[in-house]
Amino acid sequence: MSKTEDKSRPDPFKVRLQRARAWCERAEAERAKGDLSDLDVAFLFYWIAFNAAYAQDAPRRSADWAAFRNYLRTLTAHDGGAFREAISGSPLSPVVDALLEDKHLFLPFWDNAHDESKSPDWQEKLDKDAQLAREALGRGDTDATLATLFERIYTLRNQVAHGGARWKSEYNRDTMETAVRAMESLVPLFITVMENNPDADWGTPHYRVYPIHWPDDTKDDPALPAPPGRAFQTPDSGLPPIGDPMTTDNTPTVQTLKQKWRAIPNDEDHFFFLQRMRRAIRWLYRAVRELDRKDADVAFLLYWIAFNAAYADAVSWKSTTTKERIDRYFETLADLDENNEIDRALREKFSGPVRVLLQDQYCFDPFWNNLETGTDEDWESRLHGANKAALAHLAKGDSKTVLSILFERIYTLRNQMLHGGASWNSDANRDAVETATRIMAFLIPIFIDIMLDNPEADWGLPHYRGYPRVGIVLGDV
Repeated sequence: MSKTEDKSRPDPFKVRLQRARAWCERAEAERAKGDLSDLDVAFLFYWIAFNAAYAQDAPRRSADWAAFRNYLRTLTAHDGGAFREAISGSPLSPVVDALLEDKHLFLPFWDNAHDESKSPDWQEKLDKDAQLAREALGRGDTDATLATLFERIYTLRNQVAHGGARWKSEYNRDTMETAVRAMESLVPLFITVMENNPDADWGTPHYRVYPIHWPDDTKDDPALPAPPGRAFQTPDSGLPPIGDPMTTDNTPTVQTLKQKWRAIPNDEDHFFFLQRMRRAIRWLYRAVRELDRKDADVAFLLYWIAFNAAYADAVSWKSTTTKERIDRYFETLADLDENNEIDRALREKFSGPVRVLLQDQYCFDPFWNNLETGTDEDWESRLHGANKAALAHLAKGDSKTVLSILFERIYTLRNQMLHGGASWNSDANRDAVETATRIMAFLIPIFIDIMLDNPEADWGLPHYRGYPRVGIVLGDV
């Protein structure tokens, strides 16, 4: 991918382009490892690059389907027919066909898999949807074909990012390989078209700040400067490098968690629980491995996916907010934590990474609301108030409230990262990413350990779950 620079480009465009480039290049570096490359990680990087390229800032919390479609229309209006040629010719055409026809990337299939009364005609719908995409390509409506294609890939993105599949799962290897082949061909082409058309309306990226100073020669992400009149201050955590130990005395090892998982009866009654825990442990295992490789962005994302696999409830997600679901999960954990393992861990680490993250304004959503829209003008007093509350609840042994406050900050950082609102390996958010990774590294194994000790508790149903069948045996972790 070329790196042409034009000093006349508007700063928001430069921010968007830099982020997309950085994540795309990280994905390409992962793929360059050949047989040693991690398909799941490469897929996440390509998706984040795509997200950085298209996502619009306002409104950040609403569905972005309109922004997605507008982006594809803008691309195809400036591509000179390149996308039509790419997806209709060899070698990409069979890849596109495979994705369009893959039932596991078609939401009505999953609706029916979870409830047989819903979408019983999913196969007919899938065939029709794929045919319409091909017809659109034939008449030159390339953006419609791309929209259907990336809608399929988005389903896979949700399976992975929300912990609805295991890391390196044999069940989605073919789908993952096909999706990565499509992304590695198309996403760099998207970025090239954007580079060649800086005056097109690409919108404003997530987590923007005005005015933005763009250094002439830097890899820094300008997404997180201080508000006007405030010097940029990065908190000094005084913590060891990312690869150093980040656990507490009571943090269980992955091997211990695996042994507990194997001890639970592998039967129909425990099928969904074992499936949930298997996913969480596999992503945790991959996250721990990444600590030695010292890529904080990868470790952060993998720990969050492990957490998502542990807490997500497919039944309540449509009727509750993410915060409500996470808070309910923490309440259940706290009630079952008979040995106060969470409270002990929080007290041990509060003066280190926990305190540092709570003080970081860039992980506090009202700060961004004020900076971007002028709302939440009292964000600073709210930040101090929330932090005082966290300390007070810790003193009372109210671990569930401390966790709620803490993970709300981590969730803001997760959104910045996963939605392309920051560059890969950005200097601007190093402290936040590394600190949040430290926190998840010592807490998430404890969460999983408590769950494994209580398999009969109500943990809900996992996303994208398979059917429990008589005689079924889940593979090992």
